[in-house]
Amino acid sequence: MSGTAKRGPCAVCNLVTTNWCSRCENRFYCSPLHLHQEWPRHRFFCRSPSTTAPLQASSSPPSSPDTPTSSFKAIYFPKLESNTYIVSVPCRSPATRGESMCPRPVVDPFLSTSGSRQPAAVVLTKNLGCERRYPLQVWYCPDSGTFNRAIWKVTSGQARRVVKGDVLVMKFAGKRRQGYIDATNLDLASLTQYFLSQG
Repeated sequence: MSGTAKRGPCAVCNLVTTNWCSRCENRFYCSPLHLHQEWPRHRFFCRSPSTTAPLQASSSPPSSPDTPTSSFKAIYFPKLESNTYIVSVPCRSPATRGESMCPRPVVDPFLSTSGSRQPAAVVLTKNLGCERRYPLQVWYCPDSGTFNRAIWKVTSGQARRVVKGDVLVMKFAGKRRQGYIDATNLDLASLTQYFLSQG
């Protein structure tokens, strides 16, 4: 963390501070303790201003069924920032053979939920009344109290309903939803339409 004249809310407690992450210079923290607490989530999109690609989490060979075996790009809308990010989301193999063939995404590092609530998801199968060839899976935090600044920015504040909490969007590989493909910035237009239409 380094002190500067730039001020912003701490990512953990919302206390206004001049300290920020020294790598990305984009996320504020009032103390090294709060930076340490937030690092498991922040590391996925923390990058220096001179780099364009997000940092990848360190990977090691799979050792158990719960170890991620693949990863896919997703669009991340952090609640306390006004920018969206393309992040790499690790995925685990299906737990049992009888289960869907679709990998299980590890979304917890991106979505901060309160108490014992698990992240929830909705699947967008239509876009402007037409069937989507590649449905989008929108993960969100139920019962979050903080409005999402990134979604507010992409909708220019015109959404009928304020979206709260972190949001992560993954892209299915087809209508049968048996796998994922990488989401890109080209998906932002249909996501903006979705956020604007929610009432």
